[in-house]
Amino acid sequence: MQTTLRFNEDLMRRIKAEAAQHGISLTRYIEVALRERLRRRRKSPREGPRKIKLPVSRARGGLARGIRDLKEARAITDDAEGARLLMRRH
Repeated sequence: MQTTLRFNEDLMRRIKAEAAQHGISLTRYIEVALRERLRRRRKSPREGPRKIKLPVSRARGGLARGIRDLKEARAITDDAEGARLLMRRH
């Protein structure tokens, strides 16, 4: 079966160099790497996504006085960032 894959240029250079070092074709190298990845995944004891515990903020107070919602807070932040960038250019 043939397919087209797109790789980052640096990654492709590394893959080609590794394949050449092992004396195998690029296709064979990628095939072996993918089989190995799938094999390792099958041996993994966990099923589904890994559960992680996210940190919870203990901050209080909410938004600053006069800001109605997060969309407005983001707009203010973006405006301030834009003004800061303009000041740097001049």
